[in-house]
Amino acid sequence: MVTAQDSFSFEVQIPTVYHPRTTIGDSTSDKNPLQFSSKTLNRCLDIFNFSSCVHATLANRLLLPSYELSYSDQTDKPESLTISLRAPIHSRSLVLLMRIRLSSLSTIAVLSCAHHADLSAMHALVSASVSLLLTHPLHLVRLVYEQRFASWMDWMLPYWKDVRVYETATAMTLPAWEIDRRSSKALQARLEALQADPHVLLRNIYGTMTALCHGDTIMGFARRMGEMGLQVMEVVERERGVGGLGLGRRDRAVYEQGVRLVMGRCESAGGRMAEQKMRLQSQVNVAHNLLVLEDSKLSRSMAKDSHAMTVLMALDSKMVKKIAFLTLIFLPATLVTSIWDAGIFVLEGDMNWKVWLATTLAVTTLAIALWELYGVLSRRKSTRSRLHEDPV
Repeated sequence: MVTAQDSFSFEVQIPTVYHPRTTIGDSTSDKNPLQFSSKTLNRCLDIFNFSSCVHATLANRLLLPSYELSYSDQTDKPESLTISLRAPIHSRSLVLLMRIRLSSLSTIAVLSCAHHADLSAMHALVSASVSLLLTHPLHLVRLVYEQRFASWMDWMLPYWKDVRVYETATAMTLPAWEIDRRSSKALQARLEALQADPHVLLRNIYGTMTALCHGDTIMGFARRMGEMGLQVMEVVERERGVGGLGLGRRDRAVYEQGVRLVMGRCESAGGRMAEQKMRLQSQVNVAHNLLVLEDSKLSRSMAKDSHAMTVLMALDSKMVKKIAFLTLIFLPATLVTSIWDAGIFVLEGDMNWKVWLATTLAVTTLAIALWELYGVLSRRKSTRSRLHEDPV
């Protein structure tokens, strides 16, 4: 008998009887909890003699492709194999728990899907593969592997398209590889936004880079899952072969070839992802250069404005100096005239204006001399201060 329950639940017996029962959820999620009582689930697992590691799989979000042999207390020989795996895509996790009795291949399988789309996909795959499941229950592992690979590709393809979008926006690719701008108005608007602001471009590139790094983790899990699928078949058939119950070579080849086919696709996807990351890193460099160019233009603009302000300040300084010089010429004459008009000094005839003129010239000359002397001393002091601050 082959039985699976949880998010997707079915029974297959000989002769073939198919009874699907379904529910949705994730045992590790608070936002999307499993629509199945945890107490009931744990009780079922205990009744079916699942090992303690299965409970850890249900409560753990880490990627867990693993298997474990259980031994008989009387004969000290393996009597069952337990398989535990969690295959996620962000929150769209799929959990498979299987316990296979080696002597008869009787199997209890618990399959949990967080989203209804994955549940429907698995339902369709199992419905179309009942004959394979009757041949060997490990075909359920292969079906999960195929469904997860299809889901992974659906998740990755938009990010691979994003790389072409960034390359088209920066014009750093072959013309034949550029994405068609006229394919949609939304794409054209996105390209214009990326070209208009390098900060937006860089932010989008880093977001895609983060997704591709997560894709590396998923592809690493995919390779381990494929290797585990081959190993469990080897373990089951080795132990069953001792008693002459081994699977036929043709039936075993069908399973192993199916697993290796998905493994090959995962290797190809991993290589494509590595290429996309290298191309994306080049776009990061381009975006950085665009930011540097934009900052350089801003700096040149600021330098021009600063030079213009310096020229204006220099003109203002010259004007102030001219006004100060004119003030310096007329102020002493004004002072002497005010004193003269006060009647402090009274001189007769031409002597009066001659003395006024001589006094005015003398005071003006003295003021100009003192102003020049102050300027010389100030320049010397400034020169000594600079030499003291920078002796080199």
